[in-house]
Amino acid sequence: MRKIIDAIKRWFGFFDSNGVRFTMRHYEAVKYKILDFPLNHQARYANLITVTKINETRFLKKAFLPFNEKEPNYIFPNFNAMSVGNLAFIQLNAPTKHYRDKAESLLTAYAEWIKWNARNKQL
Repeated sequence: MRKIIDAIKRWFGFFDSNGVRFTMRHYEAVKYKILDFPLNHQARYANLITVTKINETRFLKKAFLPFNEKEPNYIFPNFNAMSVGNLAFIQLNAPTKHYRDKAESLLTAYAEWIKWNARNKQL
């Protein structure tokens, strides 16, 4: 029954019981295409946690912590549309310019990483 209710919620654009608007299969399927979407459309792929905690500085600080410590070649292969959606949502809605700029920078770096890998046929 829960699967049916979750599917209906996602169909109407609401978060399901897992805090997402799309199936994991869909997030993976649009993982590279999402970069061509407008920023406000990318932001629809954000998860419920990011949407509800956007004004909490501690959450934002923790969300960006992995990016401060690791190289893009380690982080970006694990990205999917939800990752891009979370960054797009932060870029549009974070309460401080610092986090909006950081999200924009990461989205740009991810797009460049995708282009480089596509040119070198590594994706």
